Amino acid sequence: MGGLPGYRRALGSLLAAAGVAGLAWGWPLVAQEAPVGGEAASGRPMEERSRAGGTPEAARAVERGLAYLARQQSPTTGSTGGSPYTEATTSLAGLAFLAGGAGFIRGAPIAHPGRPDGETSDGEVVAGCLRYVVGITDEETGFVSAGERGEDRPGRMHAHGYATLFMAESYGNVPTRLQPRLAGRLRAAVQLILDSQTERGGWGYRNAADRGFRRETADDEGSVTVTMVQALRAARDAGVDVPAERIEAALDYLRRSCVRTEGAFRYSLSMGVDRTSYELTAAAVSTLNAAGVYESEELRLGLRYLLGALRRVENPWRAAATFEWYGNLYAAQAFHQAGGEYWERYYPGVRDHLVREQRPDGHWENEQRGHEYATAVAILILRLPLGYLPIFQR
Repeated sequence: MGGLPGYRRALGSLLAAAGVAGLAWGWPLVAQEAPVGGEAASGRPMEERSRAGGTPEAARAVERGLAYLARQQSPTTGSTGGSPYTEATTSLAGLAFLAGGAGFIRGAPIAHPGRPDGETSDGEVVAGCLRYVVGITDEETGFVSAGERGEDRPGRMHAHGYATLFMAESYGNVPTRLQPRLAGRLRAAVQLILDSQTERGGWGYRNAADRGFRRETADDEGSVTVTMVQALRAARDAGVDVPAERIEAALDYLRRSCVRTEGAFRYSLSMGVDRTSYELTAAAVSTLNAAGVYESEELRLGLRYLLGALRRVENPWRAAATFEWYGNLYAAQAFHQAGGEYWERYYPGVRDHLVREQRPDGHWENEQRGHEYATAVAILILRLPLGYLPIFQR
């Protein structure tokens, strides 16, 4: 692994001022105290409470959501949630904590009635999530999965992308002595992504670890492709070698996916499915940003399409009509990168929607993929303005 970029070093220095903690993957875990400056009763810095979500109500919703995720974490495995999407949910939960500046060297206390002392911390939850993800990463193939090798389960390639992103975003916060194991798993996970890229430049539901996989004949589609490109960008930022030609191939895939007459992006170049949607377009715009594209014809068309969709609904959350959580996760990133009218038209309404929809115990509901999944996504959206995660930075 190469040296960390400047912003990661700066973040590490900031967090280091707060103390040091270890990991819990068979490694020592030392509970940490961390907040800097004035604090609220929750133990979180006042600055974050005022910035997370932009309103006190949104900040309190984030805190309740974090406490809910902490309660759902398995004390033995570190996993979050019990659905077939546990790999994805655990990775997204870890990212939700990292999105507020938590790590192995900083973590605010969280009330947890299931613990002997009645509380845990941000850092301990992140450590548990990472312990789980690293532990289920196949040393030989690099595939991140809790299932049997070759098992075909829903969302498994999306989960691999989220897990790789989580490992990459965690890397700069892990104490030096613990980085080699994480680095090895991260490199392996990235290599699987590179080996699974189809000849058209995208990614699909199957991967190089699957029997009979061939890049020349494998299918690809947009919703998986966005998770892969964001994971590759984060891994590159963490020092993993990602060949430039692979990113260029992904960009070419997106250029060809753009339906220029409407500005939307199609589902797939290989499956004979020409449908377009708000969700797919948001994912495509996010992929362009993840690949370092902030000005292009395809980006302009995609943003115009997304903005048009917002203008047709009263509640901007409802613009993602089919896959609301996935769609808004990427729409939030796309509009945040665009800024200006895009962000102002989107974010306040989505923020207030999420505050209204949160349940009393702190979770947001999603019956298909689990409440933990929805809760992690909601927190990631609400914490976007904080800018802690490099993948979310402008």
